[in-house]
Amino acid sequence: RRSFAELIETLSNRSFLVLFVSAMFGAMAAGVMTSLWVYFGRHFWELTTAQIGVMQISYFLSTVVALLVAPWLSQRFGKKRAAITVSALSVLITPLPLMLRLFGSFPTNGTPELFYMLMVFSAIDVTMMIASGILLAAMLTDVVEDSELSTGRRSEGTFFAANSFVQKAVNGLGVVLAGQILPWGEFPTEAKPGEVAGATLDALALATIPAFGVLYFISIGVLCFYGISRERHAEN
Repeated sequence: RRSFAELIETLSNRSFLVLFVSAMFGAMAAGVMTSLWVYFGRHFWELTTAQIGVMQISYFLSTVVALLVAPWLSQRFGKKRAAITVSALSVLITPLPLMLRLFGSFPTNGTPELFYMLMVFSAIDVTMMIASGILLAAMLTDVVEDSELSTGRRSEGTFFAANSFVQKAVNGLGVVLAGQILPWGEFPTEAKPGEVAGATLDALALATIPAFGVLYFISIGVLCFYGISRERHAEN
């Protein structure tokens, strides 16, 4: 009973709860987009398996850039402001190719321009997502001292375990939501690239963009209530 009471006391930290709820909605948004990416890649953009594989190479560069950008943003703007800004940029960049295609302002399928544009957008998007993850992890680390002052215990293991658990568990809800979007848009089963009607693909995009955007904007909105500033962390 004592251990359970200590666990509840630790996880009741206000700033941790903010990060916890923000991570929930962020994981759901990521689950939606990640689950549907294979459908967009193969059917909406009609990329080949080789092209999808080559696109992964740009993610290595994204990782290096994010590792350099995240600390710089943190020093310049503070972790909270930097995380909110980077997350907002990510939620705008991720669906942008889909939106541009719906408005007829993106290269046509099968052209080299399309592949390179998608690679650039993907690299920027992944950079923003990794940088955001780094900043959020740093913010969670700051909760340790804040909680220690009120509880007398250092509980970084508890905080990171709880945060990791919710992201993996709730990410599955995003997969479930993605599974509901497909039949809603009447996406055919066992479809081959080039065989799906344009109207069906547009409906898939029109359903995915708001679902992803709403979940991610809720995540960012909740993050605004994080209460540990640079000054407060230094004081702690």
